[in-house]
Amino acid sequence: MAVEAVGSKFSRNNHYILAAMCLVFAVWFAYDGWINKTYQQEETREDGTPTANLQFNRYAPIGLAAIAVYSLLVAAQVKNKRITADENGLTINGKAVIPYSSVTHIDKRFFEKEGHYTIGYKEGDAEQTLKLSDRKYDGLGLLLDELIRRTGAAPAGAASGREDQQKNA
Repeated sequence: MAVEAVGSKFSRNNHYILAAMCLVFAVWFAYDGWINKTYQQEETREDGTPTANLQFNRYAPIGLAAIAVYSLLVAAQVKNKRITADENGLTINGKAVIPYSSVTHIDKRFFEKEGHYTIGYKEGDAEQTLKLSDRKYDGLGLLLDELIRRTGAAPAGAASGREDQQKNA
């Protein structure tokens, strides 16, 4: 049975929040820079040239709108992110496949507290690492369990528990 981790709602919602904030500030700055005549009079020098504040309010909305559009595009792509653990190996976003036989270690020490773990694997002659975070993917706990089951990795503390039992006997 294939286990799948999908794009995180945390990440998607953060991108939506960023887009909303950028749009609100873009509208606010555009209003002050182009529509609000009192603000424009306050921020215009005696020789008729605009101050740096007025210039900022006129042109910052362009950059803020671009950031908002980019954030909305990234938020829409988050739901398409997937990591699948099936009989072939670990498939990342439908492209890269990491066979279970190439996995060298799984470092899950920080999964409970910080929400991430690292998978070490060999690709050709090089040692590679892949860090998976619950801020980018939902369902990583089940994926970790499946990885441990498929690779035969010993659970954390299993070796030290046996040593303690032998010392006590």
